[in-house]
Amino acid sequence: MSVEKTAFNQDFKKFNKDFNKELLIEKFKDTIYGDLNMRIDKITEGHIEASMPLSPRIVRPGEGVLYGGLILSLVETIAGIGSLSLLDLDKYDIRGVQINTNHVRGLAAGRVYVISDILHHGRRTHVWNVDVRNEEGKLISTGRVMNMIVEKAS
Repeated sequence: MSVEKTAFNQDFKKFNKDFNKELLIEKFKDTIYGDLNMRIDKITEGHIEASMPLSPRIVRPGEGVLYGGLILSLVETIAGIGSLSLLDLDKYDIRGVQINTNHVRGLAAGRVYVISDILHHGRRTHVWNVDVRNEEGKLISTGRVMNMIVEKAS
């Protein structure tokens, strides 16, 4: 295991215990989500809210509509953060095993708002509902994510 991964997990244990939003933001700033200015707005046990501004880099050329694939990625990422926040990362990790997202409306300007709530918090699986909305609160996409909880090798 690399030193960087170990340090990341050590830091994430603090997040799990204290829901340290600032630490989470720090860890994501050097990822694609940091590049896209994704922001974690609220995190509590079993609930996460995030947002991201639309920019020309993340819309379909010529149409100016947010890429569906990016929405899918946001849905899975937010559900993954939610599952990680509920686990002891010394003992467990997650694997995304199923994602289903339905797009009901396009979005061409403003901010994307992502609201995620856990529906099932089992010992071996977590199921999350994730809604993506526009600034007026209208539904853009809705998704379900199942994360499998796996024990780390000793």
